Amino acid sequence: MNDADNGLTVSAVRLDGVTGSPASVDAGNLGSASITGDHVLSGTQFASGTVGAAAQTRLVNSDAGAEMSGSSFTVSDNSTVADVSANHAVNAVSVSSTSGLGANAGLANSQMSAATVNATARTDATLGLSGSPTSAAIYGSSATIAHNLTQAVARGNSADNMLTLNGPANAAGTVNAGSFETVAAAPAVLVNAQSNYGSVTASAAGTMGVPLNAAGSVASSALAVTGNTMAANAYGNAATNQVTIGGLGAAPGAVLSNVQSNSGPVTASVAGAAFAVRGAQLSNGALAMSGNQLAASATGNIVNSMITAGR
Repeated sequence: MNDADNGLTVSAVRLDGVTGSPASVDAGNLGSASITGDHVLSGTQFASGTVGAAAQTRLVNSDAGAEMSGSSFTVSDNSTVADVSANHAVNAVSVSSTSGLGANAGLANSQMSAATVNATARTDATLGLSGSPTSAAIYGSSATIAHNLTQAVARGNSADNMLTLNGPANAAGTVNAGSFETVAAAPAVLVNAQSNYGSVTASAAGTMGVPLNAAGSVASSALAVTGNTMAANAYGNAATNQVTIGGLGAAPGAVLSNVQSNSGPVTASVAGAAFAVRGAQLSNGALAMSGNQLAASATGNIVNSMITAGR
């Protein structure tokens, strides 16, 4: 629904502070944020209504009443992906200098969603043949359905935040976390604030296999259904936050704060999915059914945060 890619880059031999104080962010615990500082970037997103993504793939033979002899059938390495977010942002700030009086840098990301988010994905990859009591459905042949991916991903709020400050140190960092707001200040400060109130749903389904009729036998052949995946992932709020600091001498002080709140229902399901080989007799043949996965995960809040200091 809302998709942003924001960047701020400052590079100079000498950078002096402008405001006379560290960069500061005031983040409300319901998803709002304000920022002040020398070189700062702020992004705000709000979503309501409904947003959805659907993907469907059918990889099937059109002659289900036929037989196969001295042949090969392969369906492999296909991807069917439905990926949707009510709010999505990529924010990057980079400030660097070799001298000066310590300019500061800050990044604030604010996202609020009351939207209904739905992602659905389905794959049908099958070889359907019909044999008879007097002839094999598959003879002297091979059929492989392998390494196909079906994935549905739904997110209320999603953000990738990166802040880099290379330069002289000028202050330490402070954080005050309260019941209703978080105030953070430092030469390098990154705050991510996300709040999701809407319903987030991801669902995946499908069939991958070799469904033969009741009389369909397999003779001198190899059938394999391996390494296929059907997955559904739903997130209320998801974020990756990274702060990198460095410079000559002591590195600048840094603060990273992440505030996430989710009150909406988050649901993931993989239902009606099947990996199958069905038929009658097997004669001088081989069947393989391995490495297939069904996975569903639903998470209210998820974050990966890191501060790295280089010399």
